[in-house]
Amino acid sequence: WDYCVRAAGSTKIRHAMDISDATNSRGKSSTKLQSSKNILRADNLYCHFPFCRNKCSYCNLFSKVGTPEKERGEYVKSLAPLAAGRYKTAYFGGGTPLLQDLSPILKVVAADEFTVEIHPLDATEDNLLKLKDAGVTRISMGLQSLHDGTLDSMNRGYDMKIASRAFAEVKKH
Repeated sequence: WDYCVRAAGSTKIRHAMDISDATNSRGKSSTKLQSSKNILRADNLYCHFPFCRNKCSYCNLFSKVGTPEKERGEYVKSLAPLAAGRYKTAYFGGGTPLLQDLSPILKVVAADEFTVEIHPLDATEDNLLKLKDAGVTRISMGLQSLHDGTLDSMNRGYDMKIASRAFAEVKKH
């Protein structure tokens, strides 16, 4: 992965991270994070969280399925100081941002318009309250279809009943 934080409205990357898969001494894959020192002022922020429960059939974006919780947590902790600041807009997308504890980065990012992308399975009262308390002002929930057969063929991991519940939960908050 060659970036995870981009300064919108600029051709430069605000903070780049070189994230490469490596194999440790036990032959297990691990992720190494290395930050750059290329820092510039940005009004808009996008943070990419490339972790997913499963790979959707239509998705051509880089994502990792089955990444251990510890590794996802290390990613967020490494990303937080790079993304820290106040912005006009901030967007956390993916992947599935809520597959990891976002509290380290939510504590250091503020925005007038703050969006977090969520999967319908993550639209729980607890998650939505945490996001709201952290200053998130908008939820982006990807529903590629409202037809169970289509959702199943796309490997989305939810059905229309779950999507309906997710919409109702988001509307409450």
